[in-house]
Amino acid sequence: MAEITKHFRKQSGDQFTFRYVKQTTFWDIYCESKPPNTRYSNNSDITHIFEDNRLCITNDRRPRTFEQAVARSWQWLHGWSTFIRTGQFPNNKVRVITPDYDEDGNRLVRRT
Repeated sequence: MAEITKHFRKQSGDQFTFRYVKQTTFWDIYCESKPPNTRYSNNSDITHIFEDNRLCITNDRRPRTFEQAVARSWQWLHGWSTFIRTGQFPNNKVRVITPDYDEDGNRLVRRT
């Protein structure tokens, strides 16, 4: 079972750490650190994160590749940043373009 940790920082200064865990056919995503939610509900139906820090993703949308897992975590971190400021977790569609990674989480560099 492969595990990869990545750190992200938004331009707003919000910092996140995600741990990606490869299961048999998909990746689980855990948010190991994030800005605190001090004012709003911690209900996973609203925040899309379980008590064990795993992101709440429906079975039919679970990421099958590492690139998809990075995209899902990036989408979630933008939602979390909005939620902790407004109390609303946006559910609109977001297009995320991620670089290609190998199975160990190393970014692939394309030579032209």
